[in-house]
Amino acid sequence: MYPNNRQPPPQHHQAPLMGHPSSLGSHPPPQHHHNTPAPEFLGNVRVAEFLEQIKKDYATMEHEHTVCKLQRDELERKLEGQINEFHNMQQAIMDLELNYQSMKQTYEERIQQLTHQLEQYKQQQQVPLGEQVPQQPNNPINIPPPSNIMPPMHHSSPTLNSSTLPPMQSMQPPTLNPPVRTSTPTIPLQQQETTKNGPTPNNRVSPSPFPPITSVNDVIMIKHINNVPPPNPTIPANNTMNQQQQPTSNNGNSQQVDLFSRGNGDQVVKIEGNDWVVVYNPQVTSKPSLNMNLYHNLEQDSVVCCVRFSNCGKYLATGSNKQAIVFDVDSGKKVGIFSTVSGKEEQDEDKNHMEGDDQDSSIIPKEDSYIRSVCFSPDSKYLVAGAEDKTIKIWDLDTKQIYRSLEGHELDIYSLDFSPDNRYLVSGSGDGKAKIWDIGTGECKHTCGNEEIGPREGVTSVAISPDGRVVATGSLDCIVRLWDMHTGELLEAFSGHDDSVYSVAFAPDGKTLASGSLDRTLKIWDIKSNSCVASLSGHRDFVLSVAYSPDGKWLVSGSKDRSVQFWDPRSNVLHLMLQGHKNSVISVALNPKRPLFATGSGDFRARVWSYGY
Repeated sequence: MYPNNRQPPPQHHQAPLMGHPSSLGSHPPPQHHHNTPAPEFLGNVRVAEFLEQIKKDYATMEHEHTVCKLQRDELERKLEGQINEFHNMQQAIMDLELNYQSMKQTYEERIQQLTHQLEQYKQQQQVPLGEQVPQQPNNPINIPPPSNIMPPMHHSSPTLNSSTLPPMQSMQPPTLNPPVRTSTPTIPLQQQETTKNGPTPNNRVSPSPFPPITSVNDVIMIKHINNVPPPNPTIPANNTMNQQQQPTSNNGNSQQVDLFSRGNGDQVVKIEGNDWVVVYNPQVTSKPSLNMNLYHNLEQDSVVCCVRFSNCGKYLATGSNKQAIVFDVDSGKKVGIFSTVSGKEEQDEDKNHMEGDDQDSSIIPKEDSYIRSVCFSPDSKYLVAGAEDKTIKIWDLDTKQIYRSLEGHELDIYSLDFSPDNRYLVSGSGDGKAKIWDIGTGECKHTCGNEEIGPREGVTSVAISPDGRVVATGSLDCIVRLWDMHTGELLEAFSGHDDSVYSVAFAPDGKTLASGSLDRTLKIWDIKSNSCVASLSGHRDFVLSVAYSPDGKWLVSGSKDRSVQFWDPRSNVLHLMLQGHKNSVISVALNPKRPLFATGSGDFRARVWSYGY
C-alpha cells in the first residue's frame, strides 16, 4: 500500500487545506526534516521610500524656516527704521516747540517794549505847551528778518519731502498746466475757499454777498454804471492807462459795465434767494427782465469742472474727479455714474476707503484725475468724457459700459464737442492739438495744428459750427482759430485777446463766435468778415466759460469772480449778474429745449437754474 516500505504520516499532523492536491487523493506534501531559510522581506523598499520622502520634507521645511527667518529679520529691520524715524520726528517736534517758545517769548518782550514806547509817546503828546518832556533814547526796533521767523531745520530731524508724505487735498480744480510763458504767467482757475456751504438765511451777510474789492486798481479798471469817480483821489489825473470811457452807443465795439458796485445800492433792482442773488442792470430796465430761480442744487465730492446738457434736454452731465455723473433734469436724481479709473483701481480705492484708519499711513493715495470736459452725442445715446489720463472714453448710456476709448493725445484732454450729424468728435488737449475722430471706426481723421501754424500751447476749448463744417479752437497762446472740419486745414486765426482763451462757442445761426479769456473780457467774432465786432467787459476776473442760449438771444459767461452774467449779443449790453456760488464758476451750459441753464463750480456744487420772461 505504501511504496518503498514508507509508513503513513502521523495522524496528529495538520489536515490538508480544501482544494489542495492532497485532499484530492494525490501525493502527500513532502516532509521537511530541517529548517529552511525565511523568504526575503519586501518592505525594505517601502521603508527606503518613506525615509527619502521624510528627508525631502525636512529639506523643504528647513528652506521655509530660512525664508521666514529672513522675512522676520527684514520686518524687524523696517520696524527698527520706522521707530528711529519716529524718534527723529519726535525730537524735531520738540525742537520746533522749544524754538516756538523762545520766539514767542522774544516777540512778547518786543510787544511789551513797543507798548511801553507807545504809552510814553501818548503821554508826550498830552503834555501842555511849555513843559519839557525828557527825551527818550532813539532805540531802533530790531524786528527779526523774515528769514528768522521759521526756525532752521536740525540735522537730527528727518528729511520730509513730497515723496514720503501723501499729497495735501485741495479744493482747487486742477490747472490746465500750460507751458510757462514769460509774458503771461500761469494762474490757477480759482483760489481755495475757506467754506464750502453758503450762508443760511438767518446769518446771511448784509447788504451784499459779493466778494470784497481787493485793491484800488480793481475799482479803476471797472467802469461804474453811475459814473462815480474812483474812491482814491490821489491817483494822478494824467494816468490814462486805467481810465475807461463810456461807449456812446449800445452797438459800439466795446461795452464795459460793472454790476458789482451796484450790489450795495438801495435802489438797485435785484432778487435774492437763500444763498444767491441776481442784480439787474438799471440802465436797461427798471424791473427784472428775466425771472431767475434755483432749480436744483447738486452736491458733489470734488470740484465740478464741466457741465453739459443732452440734446434732448432730459439729462445733465457733470465732470469731476475721476467720474462723470448724469442727472435727470426733472427730478435732479442721478441716472448713472461713469468712472474713468479701471475696475481694479476702483476696487483698491473702495477697499482703502472701507479700511479707514486701519490703513498703513505710508500708503500714498492715487493722484487726482479730473474730467475736464463731457458731452452727449446728438442722439443722446453716448456720453463722452475727457480727463487728465490723455484718453477719451465713450460710454453707452443704456448699458453703462464703455463703448470705445480713443487714444492719441500726448497730454490732458481739455475740451470735447460732437458734430451735428453724430459722426465725428473733436477733442482739444494740452499738447496743442485738436483732433477730429470718426466715432464709427475710432480713427483720428485729422489733427489740427502743428509747430508752424500753431497752436504752440494747449487747446483749452473746441466748438463745432451748427452746420458741421468749421471747428473753432481757443488756446493758451491767446488766439482763436478756425479749422476745416473735413480737411483739418487752418481757415482763419483771430488775434485780439491779451491773455489765454479758455472758452469758445458758436451762435445758433453760426454767423458769430464768442470767446472768453483770462483778460476778463468776452469777444464776439464775425465769421464772414473775420473781425471782432464786440468786446464785452463786465467781469472782475478770468472768464472761464461762455455759452449761447438756443434762441441766440443771450450770451452767458462764467468767471473766477464767482458770477454768471447774461449779455444781449445783439446790443452787446449786460442785462444781469447772478451770484450763486462760493467759488469760481468754471463751466456754464444752457438746456437746448427748456429755459434752464447749469453752472459748475469749485465749491463742489453743480446747480441748475431756471430763467424766463
